[in-house]
Amino acid sequence: MPELKVNSLQGNVLTLEVAMTAMTVRQLKAMILEEHPCEDPIERKVLKADILHDRCLLDDAQTLHEAGLEAESEVSVIYSINEMEAASQDDIHASGGFFQINLSEGLTHVAAFAFRCCCEVVKVTVPTSVVDIGSSAFAGCSSLESITFPETVSDIRAGAFKGCNSLKCIIIPDSVHHISPRVFAGCGSLKSVVIPDSVTYIGDGAFAGCNSLESIAIPGSVTCIGDGAFGGCSSLESIIIPDSVKCLGLSAFAHCSSLESITMPNSVTIVENSVFEACSSLKGITIPDSVISISPRAFVGCSSLKSITIPNSVTYIGDGAFAGCSSLESITIPPSVTSIGASAFAKCSSLDSISIPASIRIIENYLFDGCSSLKSITIPDSVTHICPRAFVGCSSLRNITIPDSVSYIGDAAFAGCGSLETWICFFWAICLKDSAMGFITIFRNHLRNLSKFFDSISYANLKLDVLTII
Repeated sequence: MPELKVNSLQGNVLTLEVAMTAMTVRQLKAMILEEHPCEDPIERKVLKADILHDRCLLDDAQTLHEAGLEAESEVSVIYSINEMEAASQDDIHASGGFFQINLSEGLTHVAAFAFRCCCEVVKVTVPTSVVDIGSSAFAGCSSLESITFPETVSDIRAGAFKGCNSLKCIIIPDSVHHISPRVFAGCGSLKSVVIPDSVTYIGDGAFAGCNSLESIAIPGSVTCIGDGAFGGCSSLESIIIPDSVKCLGLSAFAHCSSLESITMPNSVTIVENSVFEACSSLKGITIPDSVISISPRAFVGCSSLKSITIPNSVTYIGDGAFAGCSSLESITIPPSVTSIGASAFAKCSSLDSISIPASIRIIENYLFDGCSSLKSITIPDSVTHICPRAFVGCSSLRNITIPDSVSYIGDAAFAGCGSLETWICFFWAICLKDSAMGFITIFRNHLRNLSKFFDSISYANLKLDVLTII
């Protein structure tokens, strides 16, 4: 194969084997760039080469033969950075590959959507004249790997870098006080973020979907972490929330599936809805004494959570708060809790015992649905209602005591409790046992619900040996 000698202005000489009639000048440039010794991967991407022969630039579309090159020909190569100065994408001309944008000197405000979906931009340099970057200014710049903010930038607005899936590292300058909503959402390659002590607020969805982010330090200046701020950060393993944080937003750390540990500060009073939903690697957490409410679905789907301590300050546990915590073996509910929402412990399939405090009046719908390891439970005298399907699917439940305070048992409350051996009820019920049907229970003032109650107790599968009437 013919050889071509390539001379650079730096004095380097390359000898390449080429096909004169088949290879184009564009292909030759790509080959030359591959041989360049540049070690910086970002610089290598924006590097371009111009080829001269007999002091004339060669056209990319020509074959080497059409360009007048023959075996043993010599050409010269000029290396340069493929860069351009621009204030918006209107200033960008056809680049023919990856390029670097140098924001125009004197520019103070980068307009909203200024460079949105410029998929070939790899690097952006920001002059010290810039004070704010508009909403979605660089959103969807999927090849953007590097941007450095000067200390003059005080506002990076909502979604400014959303979907910049090649961005790996961000250093937020000290001049920034708020991290805007969704500003780095969907930056799937982002591994490192430096948040300065000047920041007081991390906005809704600010880092949502940054699934390569392994760790982040939240400074003591932050008082609020917004809804879904770190949702879907599936590589995040641990996080310490400083004492300055008073507000953890809805779903703030939801679907952080690698999160194993988290430290919650004493400043938080409400564990918000879905805040740790589907954190499937979370093994343990201590809820501080400052918390008064555990909101619905706060820990739903935390399938590795084995134990949890609920402090005496908590008065409310919301719907589905611990649903699907399939490794949860024990939990102590303090007497301060006056309300437990529907499905709060549903599908906690490893939970074998639980004590319901005397402060509870209503056992809500599906409260222990699918707690297939639960063997016994004592319902306190404070309870007046057992709602529909409260214990459905508790297939290991053998013993249950229902006090005389209970005036209502809902439809299918004990459906699927096929291991029930001991049933203790009180004077308000007349209980008869039938060898074919297991047992029949007739409740005073509840005759119209009799057939539904049969459904509730799954009488055909009962193993009832002991029946106590008091």
